[in-house]
Amino acid sequence: MSDQLCSMKIVTGSGEVCELNEEVSESEFNAAKVNLGLLGIIYSSTFRVQPIYNLRMTDNFVPINEWLNPMNIKNLLESSDSIELFYWPFNGFNQSDPNPLDSNRD
Repeated sequence: MSDQLCSMKIVTGSGEVCELNEEVSESEFNAAKVNLGLLGIIYSSTFRVQPIYNLRMTDNFVPINEWLNPMNIKNLLESSDSIELFYWPFNGFNQSDPNPLDSNRD
C-alpha cells in the first residue's frame, strides 16, 4: 500500500507541519512511508487509485490431467485477467472408503 502513496503531511513533535512527496525529496518521503509514527503524526495522505471495475469469480474443480495439458493452461491464461490455481494432492471425487465397516464386528 505504501507504493501507492503520493504525498503526506506530518505534524512533528515540535508542532511543525511537513509536507512530503516523491517529487521534492524521494529519500525523505520513502523514510516517512515506513516511519510508524516515529517522525510525527500523519494527518493527511494522498494515494494513487484506479477506477473501480467489476470482477467475476469462478470456482472450478478440474482433474489434474486436464489442467496439466499445455494448451488448456495457455487458453486459461489468455482468457483471464487473473487466475489462482490450488492443488491439494490425493483429493478427488472418486475416492472410496479404504476400510469398509465389517457388519460381523462387535
